[in-house]
Amino acid sequence: MKDKAKTKDQLINELTELRRKFAELEVKEAQFKKAEELQGKIGERFDLAVKASQDGLWDWNIKNQDEYWSPQYKNLLGYQDDEIEPNLEKWESMLHPDDRKYVMELMRNYLEKPSNTIIEAEFRLKTKSGAYRWYSSRGQGVWDKNGKAIRMVGSTRDITDFKQLELELKKAYQNLEEKVAKRTTELRAVNKELKKTISKQKKIESELRQTTSFLDNLIESSLDCLVVADISGYLIRVNKYFLKLLGYEREEEVIGKHIADFGPKKDTNYELATGEKVKLDDEYFEGRKEMYNKLLEERRVSNWQNYLVTKGGKLVPVEHNVSFLYSEKGDPIATIGIARDITERKLAEKELKDAKEFLENTFRTSLEGIVVIDPQGYITMANDTFFTMLGYQEEELIGENMTLLRPGGEGHLQKTREFLDAFVGNEYAKEFELTWKRKDGTLIDVELNAALVKDEQGTFVWGVGSVRDITARKLAEKALRNSEEKYYSLIEHANDAIISINGEGIVMGFNRSAEEMFGWSREEILGKSSELLVSKQNRGKQREELKKLKETGSAFDSDQKILEGTGIRKDGEEFPLEFSFYVIETGGEVIATSSIRDVSKRKMVEKKLFDYQNRLKALTSQLTLSEEKERRRFAEYLHDEIGQYLFASQIQLEQLKAFQVSKKNKEVLDSIIKNIKHMIDKSRSLTFELSSPVLHELGLEKALEWLAEHIYKQYNIRVDLKDDREEKKLNDDMKIFLYQAVRELLTNVAKHAQVKNAIVSIKKDNAGLQISVEDKGVGFNSLSADSREGHNKGFGLFRINERVEQFGGQLKVESQPNRGTIITLVVPLSTT
Repeated sequence: MKDKAKTKDQLINELTELRRKFAELEVKEAQFKKAEELQGKIGERFDLAVKASQDGLWDWNIKNQDEYWSPQYKNLLGYQDDEIEPNLEKWESMLHPDDRKYVMELMRNYLEKPSNTIIEAEFRLKTKSGAYRWYSSRGQGVWDKNGKAIRMVGSTRDITDFKQLELELKKAYQNLEEKVAKRTTELRAVNKELKKTISKQKKIESELRQTTSFLDNLIESSLDCLVVADISGYLIRVNKYFLKLLGYEREEEVIGKHIADFGPKKDTNYELATGEKVKLDDEYFEGRKEMYNKLLEERRVSNWQNYLVTKGGKLVPVEHNVSFLYSEKGDPIATIGIARDITERKLAEKELKDAKEFLENTFRTSLEGIVVIDPQGYITMANDTFFTMLGYQEEELIGENMTLLRPGGEGHLQKTREFLDAFVGNEYAKEFELTWKRKDGTLIDVELNAALVKDEQGTFVWGVGSVRDITARKLAEKALRNSEEKYYSLIEHANDAIISINGEGIVMGFNRSAEEMFGWSREEILGKSSELLVSKQNRGKQREELKKLKETGSAFDSDQKILEGTGIRKDGEEFPLEFSFYVIETGGEVIATSSIRDVSKRKMVEKKLFDYQNRLKALTSQLTLSEEKERRRFAEYLHDEIGQYLFASQIQLEQLKAFQVSKKNKEVLDSIIKNIKHMIDKSRSLTFELSSPVLHELGLEKALEWLAEHIYKQYNIRVDLKDDREEKKLNDDMKIFLYQAVRELLTNVAKHAQVKNAIVSIKKDNAGLQISVEDKGVGFNSLSADSREGHNKGFGLFRINERVEQFGGQLKVESQPNRGTIITLVVPLSTT
């Protein structure tokens, strides 16, 4: 009995020593994970450290799901730098519900395959205050050599004010159309009453003709296109602005034609008045069909942006409202459409984009006011736009004389006299400019189109005019000059070197940062060849691009693309650089402007980082083998030492039980034997978990068969193993890695997939060795796979991917929510 007690003490001491060694192993594993995290973050922060921008900057490392938001970006969202941590899921939750699907699908589609383009999107985000604001974001993806997206960087700008201005413009225009429609309905009612009484009263017949004349003048004085068509869509009346817009000279050229004859046709290439080539897609024609159906159902459509085709075959973008006209019985008899040429607005939007939003849009064509006066100049009727333009309520102006709007001073009085002479003498005044005084005393510049309405005797009965506020147009040139000064100030104080050259390669622009980078003063380099700034080995390539620039107006095949090259300083020192450029034509001359950055320090850091990564990968491989050797030694110790002692103890207790012992002692022996058997089973299970003897003695295939049985026993998940039975010669490092990777993936299936079955396939082909783990479970979003809970524990998808890349292979993840997951490891045959 003393010898047996001694054996038990030894066993306890050995188990204690084993726990201590396990603790040391866990410490080493934690240190290794920390080194891995450091490796992932070194590259992610570098580019952002050398950039400075007025916009909000962001950097998303897709591989390890680490994100960076610049302080300015957080400030755009209403946060201080330390009030919010960058997080993709947080950012997605901040998206407006109406924008979320569009933005996330746009990003996923963009990252599916490598692209040199820049992705752009406009969307709304919830700020700290809880309000949504509009933002414009531009981003560029980075892909590894296998075409897998690993990074995405970009900038974001707040465009809420622009969006608000656009919304207010649309609302104001809609309000105008509603007022015009309302006034048209009233006039139609008056006309109907006049027709009913025409046989009873001759005087009413005269008033009816006067009303008709008034409407004709109202239509002709409108600065918009007015079109009347019968119920079948054939034109019966158009105004002169419709003819002018589409390039026709006489009404006879268009009257009687169907309105569809002036719309674009399918499968036809068009050119806009601005010179741009356009081919309309099916979505446009489907949208047009929907608007026609809406017109038939609701009897009107508003703010419809469409195209009309000119006589010369060019497209004109218009925005128009269409509504039905009705008979006395309420039956539709015709349609009336009001269309506005929005080419200038489209051009303004294009110019804003081409100028990279440096120039502000300070000019908007204001909506027209319509006013009717009697022969004495008293206001009898006007629309809301007219009142709003001058800051009055309707009741404050009706009945007042137009002289109320004239500022004091001899100059304004003389200008008014000139207008009245033209208005009364010619019976109309076209595009006449005046200055009026608003209710609050401020002055505005207006443009008038006015006409006289006379009765049958030639007596002046009404004056009808359309008024446009042109104050913004007067201020536009000044604002444009201010914007240009701001633009050149930004260039001069930019951190990057900015250099402009013409088609001959002569330096036309050279900012302060360029002077510091290249060592030339602006006075020294302006007017000289840009070859002085390019290394000798690259000058031939530059000449080719300059030739292409002169012939085609472009170079390097892609504007806004970041390229690399080698520059040379004034003292002859060469240095690596990055540059992007854009090309504009001004004054008949092509000018290419480049933004250049010295990347010497970054290249040195990248080289050090590359060397460090190679050393770290080699260390990882050595650490994995050392770890497996230690695990295998512990497993052998458990099996050969502790397992043997336990088995021997079991035999001795069985022998002791055979002696005559009391019933109570026999029960105690049975309990001890049962516990020892349980310890033996646990010891064997721990042996296989530490280092599978099957893997080292019988190979990977047999080890995976044992692993399938173990997963079933432990998690009640049946694993179907599919093996092509081809011979697979693997070194120890590869066998250990593949076994541990499959074990990790099956453990993830057990913990997260919520299934009872899984499939492990192993096969060899010309591409290499492939092992896949498949389940039909809950799945996940593969874009953020590395950040999911459970995937960054143990090996995790990140560690597995890192190890696969070390062997020259790749990891493929195919998963969708509620559609299951397939994870495939591909290792080249040369590695095996």
